[in-house]
Amino acid sequence: PAEGGHAALAVVGRRPVADRERAARGRHQPGGTVGELLVRLTGSYDEADFADQLRVLREDLRDEVLRERGRVWLAVLVAAVEQRLAAAPGGPAGLGALVVAHWQGTLTLWGFTRDAPLPDVVRSALTDLLDRLRLIR
Repeated sequence: PAEGGHAALAVVGRRPVADRERAARGRHQPGGTVGELLVRLTGSYDEADFADQLRVLREDLRDEVLRERGRVWLAVLVAAVEQRLAAAPGGPAGLGALVVAHWQGTLTLWGFTRDAPLPDVVRSALTDLLDRLRLIR
């Protein structure tokens, strides 16, 4: 994007990214499960404006600097999920990316169906995934 567009996207995205990083890095406490972490982060999405948020994501993917910021954010989130799955049989390596991919897929599917409030759909999808994998939540 043009230099002005790049700056605008950086400013628009700064607060949600900072909020998400704080939530992901937060101390793991009893009740701070994988599901609750991702449901809490889901609250940063505006259900009424979901499609427009995807347009911002498109620009993030096209811009090298913003894409790198997203890569760093994903690494923080994957690590936070794996920390919460430390007791998983076979260890947590790789589970963070699997769970985050499932969460993102759930958000996309919800964008089409919208058959329940987004946090409820995310909570149900993550509970189902972790139960089927026989993992702690």
